[in-house]
Amino acid sequence: MTQPSEPRAIPGPRDGSAEPHGTVVPVPPRLTKAVIRNFRLLRRTELSFTDKVTLCVGRNNTGKTSLAKLFEFFVARKKAALRIEDFSADCYEEFLAAHRLFASGEAEQARDTVPAVTLTLHISYDKDCGQYGPLAPFVVDLDPDCSEVVIRFAFALGDGALKEFFGGVPVGPDATATLEQLGRGIPKHFEMSVMAVDPTDEANVRPVDLADVRTLVRVDFVEAQRGLDDESDGHAAPIGAVFE
Repeated sequence: MTQPSEPRAIPGPRDGSAEPHGTVVPVPPRLTKAVIRNFRLLRRTELSFTDKVTLCVGRNNTGKTSLAKLFEFFVARKKAALRIEDFSADCYEEFLAAHRLFASGEAEQARDTVPAVTLTLHISYDKDCGQYGPLAPFVVDLDPDCSEVVIRFAFALGDGALKEFFGGVPVGPDATATLEQLGRGIPKHFEMSVMAVDPTDEANVRPVDLADVRTLVRVDFVEAQRGLDDESDGHAAPIGAVFE
């Protein structure tokens, strides 16, 4: 994963003090950390990024593909919804626990127990620049010393969808059958959201548009070419398409 290398000139300090003479060339925004919850092998994962290039190297089944697929899902939006199989295995018991709470009349606790897949991006920037350009929609804090924006993607149960999600699923001894029924409701009742989060107060959030995220964060993929011959198998993803 690469970081931008061409900084933009953004004049003016954040705290409103007098502008310096000439053009200020700030350090460009940098993706510094990604925090993942409940996606496949990435149950509770934090990944730090270097200033230029970050390589993820590891054995099979260590989460490398899961990481790429999560960025693809939330930022590139190549898939409309996740399935129950996309949730970490530990989430299955949470779905069952939430179902039992709902059946016993504990709707609020059930809602809090339903797992959600989240991706939280931490992006640092030059705090002495008053005009933020593509960062502007994500600056929600009032701290002049803050030099970070936080963007949180979530795939979670929609507002007002608790009854529809759990209501038609009876409580029974067969956990596998219950999960299968709940799984069929995930594409209908779970939805995507993108929020700007105050780094100094996580309760202070603001909805943002995906178009604004894509202006700030670009995600491209070069798919592995696994074929050993020149024949197309219908799944080719030419490298040239990335640079169009």
